[in-house]
Amino acid sequence: MELDETLHNCLMAVASRYPQYRVKIDEEVWGQPSVKLHAVTAKELLEQLQIRAPQFLRVRAHVECDATRCEIWMAHLSEERPAFRFHVPRQALRS
Repeated sequence: MELDETLHNCLMAVASRYPQYRVKIDEEVWGQPSVKLHAVTAKELLEQLQIRAPQFLRVRAHVECDATRCEIWMAHLSEERPAFRFHVPRQALRS
């Protein structure tokens, strides 16, 4: 899956296609000390942003997900690293 859309729509796409994936927030890329995010899933991340920083949900983003990775890039924050990386939870890997 590859999508250029708002951050809101990118998170919705990840949440609907990969609900079990866990998120890792790159704090250096995110760089918003006033908006602390502690989400586990894409859905939780979306909910937290709706409350704490809804303006970011309208920002352009790019999501890329394939068999080996799932990442959301926000070019206005960094063109070198994704702001959010998603992965299969460890317990699901053992099943």
